[in-house]
Amino acid sequence: MFYAFYSFGHSGLDRALVGLVEGDGYSSWDHWNKSEKTSALEYDIVSKSRLYISKIFLMERADHYQIRFRIGYGIPFMHQGLLNDIYWILEDGNGNSYTGNMVVYEERIACFNCVNVTLVLDKEIMVFHKKDITCAKSHEETGVIMEINNENILKIAMQQSAVDAGCLAEDFLREENVIVPSAANPGARKYLTLPFDCNLISYGNNVVASINEKYRGIVSAYISRFEAWQCFETPNLHLLNDAMQKEGRKVCFMAVYYLPNIKSLKALTCPYELRILHPCDFHELYTDKWGNALCEKRKELDVLGVGAYDGGKLVGLSGCSADCETMWQIGIDVLKEYRRKHIASALTSRLALEVLERGKIPFYCAAWSNIRSVRNALRSGFRPAWVELTVKSNDFVDEMNGKTPLPD
Repeated sequence: MFYAFYSFGHSGLDRALVGLVEGDGYSSWDHWNKSEKTSALEYDIVSKSRLYISKIFLMERADHYQIRFRIGYGIPFMHQGLLNDIYWILEDGNGNSYTGNMVVYEERIACFNCVNVTLVLDKEIMVFHKKDITCAKSHEETGVIMEINNENILKIAMQQSAVDAGCLAEDFLREENVIVPSAANPGARKYLTLPFDCNLISYGNNVVASINEKYRGIVSAYISRFEAWQCFETPNLHLLNDAMQKEGRKVCFMAVYYLPNIKSLKALTCPYELRILHPCDFHELYTDKWGNALCEKRKELDVLGVGAYDGGKLVGLSGCSADCETMWQIGIDVLKEYRRKHIASALTSRLALEVLERGKIPFYCAAWSNIRSVRNALRSGFRPAWVELTVKSNDFVDEMNGKTPLPD
């Protein structure tokens, strides 16, 4: 009997991993022998940048199970073994060790250095139910296996927003508004500048305000005057902005954030070839025309992309940045002359699926007035999840707007 777990990994890494489904022949494992070195694992391979896991295959035998998978790591210009001296450990969520049941060896496939793993488990120590094989990823904070569905995706997003804001995830589900002091947090999204002066977040139930305590009176009066959604709209926003201007601050950013809808997310098509891209492919792409897909100021966070090619010409690019441990943000650019050809939705949907396969949650941000971007999010299988509003200093806002004022 043969089962295939949901793929965490890079397309093709599972090639020739298990060989024949029936019988005992597994071609790519035939050269294993006792003289080859074994190693093992002490860190979370799923959470590390540029490390990918193939599909995980489970073979049921008369008296045991075999689990096989391949770890691939694509690091530019690195051709020697990376994991030679690592001590490997395999444990389940209950702390039971299976290290003695594991066989590991290395090989190279294309641009990936690979580690192949076989795990043999007696049926007495592994209770297996076919119904438990679902699209699942490891929740890195707790080690709990979570099914990837819309409910859990939303929970992960709320947990990250709680880290960013300095509140509890359940605060976003309350009927009453919540105000918390903002503080720096290494787990926050990396592009945020913390602590906030004032940042308002709503998942549709209430407003959670993460603030500098200096502005508690202003913010409390503002969010208690209106319904949650009205706090993010004019003319109400003029009240907040006018009060903050007296403190040398202005309303700056407003955006809607989108999460994938698992029920509708699928790989869409366009008339052009799509290619998976990695950081080693980005070096020549940090230009203005790809400024939404990639960020030169934080290029170390750009971890994955999908390009659309007309022959050898790159005509569209979706890229994602590892903005935090659990969530990767997607950005998209398409050359003007190639728009309205379904390229954006093909790139966005494909990248979203690739991100999910790597155990992360993709998210998408757009200004509510950017109709083209909003349409792409919806067409690509995303749906609105939360909104944010951020107050910044006058100097920051004025610099973004340009030094020259409007004419009288």
